[in-house]
Amino acid sequence: MINDYAGYCATAGENKLHRLAGKFTARNCRTAPASGVVRKAASVLVALTLLAGLSSTFMYSVRINQALDSIGTTKTTLQTLTARQQELAARRSQLESRKYIRIAAAKLGLFSPDDGQIRTLKSP
Repeated sequence: MINDYAGYCATAGENKLHRLAGKFTARNCRTAPASGVVRKAASVLVALTLLAGLSSTFMYSVRINQALDSIGTTKTTLQTLTARQQELAARRSQLESRKYIRIAAAKLGLFSPDDGQIRTLKSP
């Protein structure tokens, strides 16, 4: 439907002018109501759009939760490994001490080493 400010109305091949109170008006100018098929198609399109939006939002939230769980697991593993590394570093320092080496040598029946015989690696 095309309305013209001059009073013409063009719908489905109808161009009718009617005189009403001294003015030309388009009397039979009306919009064509949407048919049932068009309404159903539009409602299906809206429903599918909403469904796609909701499902993508749900999938996005699931992926975020998986990533957060992965981060939490990684943090826990990192804390465990850091604590284990500190324990091992302390144990290494203990094993490198001259006192421990002398005690271990005495248990094996060996004589105590001289100061020049014990060599230790410097830790990075």
